[in-house]
Amino acid sequence: MSGTTNLGIPFIQAAQNQKEVTANTALEALDASANAAISIAMGDANITLTDAQALRAGLVTLTGSNTAVRKVTLPSKARRLAIQNSIGGALDITVGYATGATVTVGNGAIVLIQGNGTNCYGVGGAAALGDLADVVGPFLNGDLLQFDGAAWRPLGTGILSRVMLPFKGALVRRATTLSIATTPTAVPFTDATYDTDGFWSGAAPTRLTVPAGVTKVRLWARLRWTGGSANHGARIYKNGAAFVGQGDFKAASGYTDADYSFGSAVVAVTAGDYFELQPYASATRTGGANDLQFAIEAVETADAANPTLLALTDTPSSYAGAAGKLLQVNGAGTGVEFGLRHNLSATTAPTATDDSAAGYGVGSHWLDTAGAKIWFCTDATPGAAVWKGVTIA
Repeated sequence: MSGTTNLGIPFIQAAQNQKEVTANTALEALDASANAAISIAMGDANITLTDAQALRAGLVTLTGSNTAVRKVTLPSKARRLAIQNSIGGALDITVGYATGATVTVGNGAIVLIQGNGTNCYGVGGAAALGDLADVVGPFLNGDLLQFDGAAWRPLGTGILSRVMLPFKGALVRRATTLSIATTPTAVPFTDATYDTDGFWSGAAPTRLTVPAGVTKVRLWARLRWTGGSANHGARIYKNGAAFVGQGDFKAASGYTDADYSFGSAVVAVTAGDYFELQPYASATRTGGANDLQFAIEAVETADAANPTLLALTDTPSSYAGAAGKLLQVNGAGTGVEFGLRHNLSATTAPTATDDSAAGYGVGSHWLDTAGAKIWFCTDATPGAAVWKGVTIA
C-alpha cells in the first residue's frame, strides 16, 4: 500500500531517501484536509467532487444559482467534511455518495457531514429552526412553540399570540356643524380626542395617515344627521379610492334624523397610506357638533409581525456594545438591562487591557478553558485591569 486508505496520504517507504519530503507532504495534506476552504460553483447541475476537492479541504462552499435541489456526490472514502450551501435561489443541496443515505444542507447552512464510504450522516448544523428534527412546522410570524412530549410545535398565530406592543391609533371628530349635499366630500375634522403616533394633522384635516412601522389597521366611523329626509350614505376611502375591505353605509330617504356607525375589515397598509370619510346625500343634510367621528386602530406593527427583544418596552433598546453581556433585572425591578461583560469561552488568561473600555467591570467572569482556570475582575481601570484566578481542574 502506497498511501492511507481514505485521505491517500503517501507512506514513508523503507530505505527511502529524503524521507522529510514525504513527511512534509503528508503533514501538508493533513493540514489541508482539516483546515483548507475551497469554493465550487455548481452551475445549476449535480456535481461529483474530485479526490483533490473532497480530501484536501475541511470546508467546501458551494456557490452559483440553482433552479432545483441538486446533489453533491463525494468520492467513496470515509470522510468528515463541512459543506456550506451558499447557492442563490433559497434551495437545498443534498450530499452523499453515489448510493446510500444523503444529508440535506439547507440554504445558508453549514453542515458537518460524516461519511463511511456508503452512507452520509449530518453531524451538526441547521439553516433555520424548522430544520431541526424535533421542531415541527409550518410556522407563521409571531408563533409561540410548545413542547408536546415529542416535538416542538406552533402554539398558535394571530395578534393574541404575538408580542403585544402599546396601543397605536387615533380618534378624530368635527366639533362644529357640517352640511353635505349630493357630491361625496371628505370630512375635515377639527381635532383629535387621542392620537398616539401622529395619524392626524390639522394641515391635512380630512386624513388619517399611516405612520412608519404600522402594517395593518382597522377603521371605524360614526355619523349623525339632523333635519331633512333625503337618502344618504358614507364611505371610507383609502388613498382617495375604494379598496378591498372598505366600509360603507347607505340609507333610504324618509328619516328626519339618522345615527349610524360602521367599520372596515383589517387592511394591510404601508407608511403614507391615508384614509378619509366621505358622506353624501341626495339633498342637504346637516351634522351637528361632535356628530361626525372617525377612528383608526393599528392591529399589527412591523415589530409585532416580526418580534424582537428590542421591541419590548422593558428591555434594552440596542445591542451596541453588548457583546458577551448577560441580561439582568435592573436595580428598580422594572425591566431588564445588560449587565457586566463576561467571557466564558476563552482559551487564554485575561490581560490588563481586558478592562472597562472593553466592557468588563468588577465582578466580570473569565473562563480560560485551555488553562482550566476561572478569573474574576477586581479592578477594571483602563489599561490596568486586575484579574484574580482560581484553578478549577
